[in-house]
Amino acid sequence: MLALADDFVHAARAQTRPLVPQALDLAALVDEAVAEWRAAAAAAGVALSVQVDADAPLWLDHALATRALANLLSNAVKHAPPGTTVAVRAWRDPAGARIEVVDAGPGLAADQRQALVRGEEALRVGGAGGVGLGLLFVRRVARRHGGSLTGEPGPGGRGECMTLRLPDLCNASAGSGNP
Repeated sequence: MLALADDFVHAARAQTRPLVPQALDLAALVDEAVAEWRAAAAAAGVALSVQVDADAPLWLDHALATRALANLLSNAVKHAPPGTTVAVRAWRDPAGARIEVVDAGPGLAADQRQALVRGEEALRVGGAGGVGLGLLFVRRVARRHGGSLTGEPGPGGRGECMTLRLPDLCNASAGSGNP
């Protein structure tokens, strides 16, 4: 119950608290989120693979961006079968950061992907015991940064590839009144 209440609070704060842009190293941000889930992945028999290609800092809200990525990793680790790998790939694109989390789990159904795009409701994914607040939080963080969260089938149609796009707040208008 406490974890559920915490998820509700984080989802609400993702929409309301002012953004606090900081110059961040994308590799450090990814490493921080991955470190949070490394032990759980190992306990579940799931390997983590990380590839980051970024050479310049970007301006993001550190707390929101890190928690959003950690939520994506949480879902991937929970849904990935033992003996598989969750891959995290992150790179700079002209607008900011693009982060993909790919797992070999059951993936989302077409209607779940549509709900993800709409983004204003929790996305219930069967079997893992969650209520979908994690993805709602990630979607809200993406929107606050002026970015997006999308999902598509993973390689070979297996699993899910979640793509989080976070524009550099120094160069993009996030609609929050912050730089």
